[in-house]
Amino acid sequence: MSTLDTSGRVLTGWNPEEPENWSAKIAWTTLIVSTYSMILAFCVWFLPSAIAPKLTEIGFKLTESQLYWLPPPPPPPRRP
Repeated sequence: MSTLDTSGRVLTGWNPEEPENWSAKIAWTTLIVSTYSMILAFCVWFLPSAIAPKLTEIGFKLTESQLYWLPPPPPPPRRP
């Protein structure tokens, strides 16, 4: 059975309301990670929608109704 590696830093006493916890390094790291995540999410959402209409031009035999089912549909709305 594998064991959990706990050799790294352990976060203790985190209070997000204290300004001392929000250094420039944390802010830049958060900005970089969230920006990368948003770009990746946009690509995953957009690329199938952009590629699907072009499939018939490169030799795929798809009907128009089949082309509409290829891109992922938006998620259903959340209930309050």
